[in-house]
Amino acid sequence: MSDSSAVPTVGSLLARLEESDARIGSLLARLEESDALITALKTGVGSLRSTVATLDGRLKKNSQNSSKPPSTDAFTKPPPRSLRRPSGRSPGKQSGDPGMRPEPVDTPDVVPIHEPDRCGRCGLDVSQGPVTGERFRQVFDLPAIRLHITEHRARTRQCSCGHQCEAPFPAEATATTCYGPRIQGLGA
Repeated sequence: MSDSSAVPTVGSLLARLEESDARIGSLLARLEESDALITALKTGVGSLRSTVATLDGRLKKNSQNSSKPPSTDAFTKPPPRSLRRPSGRSPGKQSGDPGMRPEPVDTPDVVPIHEPDRCGRCGLDVSQGPVTGERFRQVFDLPAIRLHITEHRARTRQCSCGHQCEAPFPAEATATTCYGPRIQGLGA
């Protein structure tokens, strides 16, 4: 009742063992190749991570948080530092607001008269021509002890050619009434 095909022989067992050893050797070789590939990939990933970190650091730098000039800020504008919300109004005096300026005084301290010397059109001397008008501008300024008001008067004279010639006001007289350079300096 014993079946000779069911019982393996020593030769068949040795052949199977050699086949298994060959398969195991092939698997070990592939495993070593895989380990070498994994090691190479890990090295590559580490190198790429350091490159990404360097580039990310460069992207985060702009003219506000580094010594880079504003011209290198590329296409992205850094967010404003101010936390104020826009009010919707334009800066400066609002339309309809009367504004604020000093009122002219009746008795200024000094009243220099500014005369035109030459005609602005033909260049003739107008110092002896008739006075046809006068405008004024008062400059409010601080003297050493009390407020010193100078009223500049620019006369207009008529030239013999018929042209009206007006003397220019000095640089500090920018309006009918305005503050002088010392008051402006005090305010600053």
